[in-house]
Amino acid sequence: MSYLTKNCSPKPKIERVVEVGVQTRLRMRLLAYRVSQEVAEQRRRRLREYARKKQRTPTKESLFLAGWVLMLTNVPAEMLTIEEALVVGRVRWQVEILFRMWKSHMYVDEWRSENPWRILSETYAKFIALTILHWVLLLEWGHHFDLSLIKAAQAVQKVALSLGLALFERGDFEQPLRRLLRVLQVACRQNKRRTKPATFQLLLALENTLS
Repeated sequence: MSYLTKNCSPKPKIERVVEVGVQTRLRMRLLAYRVSQEVAEQRRRRLREYARKKQRTPTKESLFLAGWVLMLTNVPAEMLTIEEALVVGRVRWQVEILFRMWKSHMYVDEWRSENPWRILSETYAKFIALTILHWVLLLEWGHHFDLSLIKAAQAVQKVALSLGLALFERGDFEQPLRRLLRVLQVACRQNKRRTKPATFQLLLALENTLS
């Protein structure tokens, strides 16, 4: 980071070998990519607002680095270019989307009772439902990138009662499951964007490049 702040490089992307760690020094690749002026200013406004609430002043270094995406990796350059690393790095935000789906649509952090055993039972039931959901998604969509987890959760909610009754009555579980798969195929894909491509579009472009 000191290289960037001291040299104020105009280059849009920089790669350097650095050593990190205190007791044990590790050689890693520092990948730096300059963001657009619009994104940089948005980040700086958030930094200044956060500092104001904490009654502090943002440092010049933090304001400067707001204009960059910084990544550290030990993957060699012949296996992962800086462009590929930027795409792969975006995938980690899908974990946040997963947690948001669990909370906002499956309500894993909410319950309707103060009885601890009722809460435990309800929590188990919700995670059983999530296990079934992700099992279905892996079987049907494991090789696709354009599935919307939010739309999938909404689709599961619509057929949850029929699935639950089929399990409870030991009836025909296959029929409501097939109905769910049809809904996933038709209505649960993400929309493509011409500007600011979604993560799945970048992954598909990367896959096409590698193939």
